Formats: sequence, C-alpha cells, structure tokens
Amino acid sequence: MGTPTHNTIYDLVGIISFITQPQGSDQDNWSPLILSSLSKGRNDILNLALWYLSLRLTKTTHLKSLPTVSHHYELLPLNPTMQKEYSTLYKEFLSSKSKGQGEFFRNINKLQICCNHHIMLNTMADVDLEDHEGRSTQDRSSTITQTIVDVET
Repeated sequence: MGTPTHNTIYDLVGIISFITQPQGSDQDNWSPLILSSLSKGRNDILNLALWYLSLRLTKTTHLKSLPTVSHHYELLPLNPTMQKEYSTLYKEFLSSKSKGQGEFFRNINKLQICCNHHIMLNTMADVDLEDHEGRSTQDRSSTITQTIVDVET
C-alpha cells in the first residue's frame, strides 16, 4: 500500500483536486506543467504548487501572520435528479471507504463536483448514473447542451 503518492505521481492529482477547485488540477494542466518539469529533473514547480496548497499547515511554524481559519457551511438545495446522483455517489464513497479500496480522494472529489459543478459529472468517464427517467449520463449531456443552446439563442 503506502502513502497516497506511493504508486505514481498522478496520484497527486486526486489530492490536489480534493484541496482545490477541480479545474485547478485537471489532467490538461497537470501534465504539461508538473510532469514536464519532473522529467527534466526539476521539482521546483511541484514544490511551489504544494507549498501554496499546504500554506495553512505551515502557519504555526513559519508564517504566524496568516489570518485565523474561518469555516462557513451552507446547505445546498438539490433538485430530485441531482439529489439522486449525489446519494448514489455518496453510497459509492461509503462502500469504497469501508472496503479500503484507496479511492477516498477520487470519490470525495466526485461529491464535490456533484455539488459545485453538476454539469461536469457528464464528462467523468467512470460515472454512468441514470436519472429518474432512466436516461444515462451521456443522454443527459446532450439534453443539457441543447438546453444551454436554447437559452443562449
């Protein structure tokens, strides 16, 4: 087993996605920036990215002037379709957590995307949920795209 980064450097993508907004760590940004510098024997860009992400962890030892951490919780109302998808993803998360499958960050990230960027679920290849009408995620993607086009025109 080992640490989350024991297997490959790509495992950091899941951790960074969990800590930041999903668009800040997608594969398109990760590969050219981080992997190209690592292949050249330079880890300064990776160190810089991780330094910014772990800034709060250094507050007690290095940067004591940082403001105090504040937490804000807000309940998100979900429509029935979104609630069903969220519930399905949450059950998947609990199942993988109890089995120790090592997909904790991936499943937490799916839950975050479901709440913050629901339409992005359609681009996730490994999620094929059905809505209340029995349509797959791929079918809903074309419906959502058509709805967006209709609204814009």
